[in-house]
Amino acid sequence: MDWPVKGVVQKILSHAPGGFWINDRLQTSVGDLRNFDRTVDGKVTGDWIVLAGHFRELGMRIEGMDILEIGSGWFPTLPLCFHLAGVASCRTYDLTRHMNEGHTFRCLRRLEAHLAAIAAATETPLEAVRKRYRTLLGASGLGELLERARIFYSEPADATKTGLPGAALDMVYSNSVLEHVPEPVIAKMMAETLRILKPGGAPCTA
Repeated sequence: MDWPVKGVVQKILSHAPGGFWINDRLQTSVGDLRNFDRTVDGKVTGDWIVLAGHFRELGMRIEGMDILEIGSGWFPTLPLCFHLAGVASCRTYDLTRHMNEGHTFRCLRRLEAHLAAIAAATETPLEAVRKRYRTLLGASGLGELLERARIFYSEPADATKTGLPGAALDMVYSNSVLEHVPEPVIAKMMAETLRILKPGGAPCTA
């Protein structure tokens, strides 16, 4: 589905009775979730590893960072990758609740195939990545999984007014989100991003 059409459809469904359920069915029948494993693979290799590479080129280590994601989506692929690489915390904001427990655990299981790549991309010891992964696998539900991964999910949440203190974060990023956001709102997001980033922090998109 073309991005502009997809954006319009999702906006309509977000305000319609039963729209969440309908959107979920569309995602799994004609959207990105038709081939779930390939979608996760693409987010890891085409998005997250690219972001990790940018930080490596800048001489910045992901380990220990406090970060924020704009646009949580159906399952937190990038926040999980960041946790496996050693970030201290990841806050993720969404206007509407989409995160799905089944999709999230399926994503987690798929990430096992990428542990070595995650370790290599961030120069993290592979055993440390595997240990964090095993801890996540032991979670009994979505809430516990997010808690173990130190992923703080906020919805409904406004990324133009995060409520966070100034200079609180090392990085703010979004993945396949800004193409759905009106330009005036993007400008407000960028202003808020600059406010909450620490000196030397990084805004990123993928």
